[in-house]
Amino acid sequence: MAWRRVKSTEYYFKTINLRTGKTRLYIGAGENGRRVEAADQLFSKQCRELRDGIMAQKEAFRSVGRQLNELLAESQRMTTAALLAAGYYRNSNTWRRRSPEVRLRVCR
Repeated sequence: MAWRRVKSTEYYFKTINLRTGKTRLYIGAGENGRRVEAADQLFSKQCRELRDGIMAQKEAFRSVGRQLNELLAESQRMTTAALLAAGYYRNSNTWRRRSPEVRLRVCR
């Protein structure tokens, strides 16, 4: 968005992107141009604030996700330790109880 001066008059233009490239769109001169410029600035400010809020919310979700992952890892470690202590072993990601003979050989 920019003002362009032609002779003694200022004109407000907005740059828009089209498939064929960028082009300038004439918005207005004088008071009309200033009103549109103020509205564009307000819109840009609102977009920035919204984007900042979304980024803060994403970071909060990431933080909670990291905490949940840590909790999950710790609970898996504790479960593994408890099952191993109770005489179970893991075979192809399945927990199985050891036979009593194997347990006796391991404990001796």
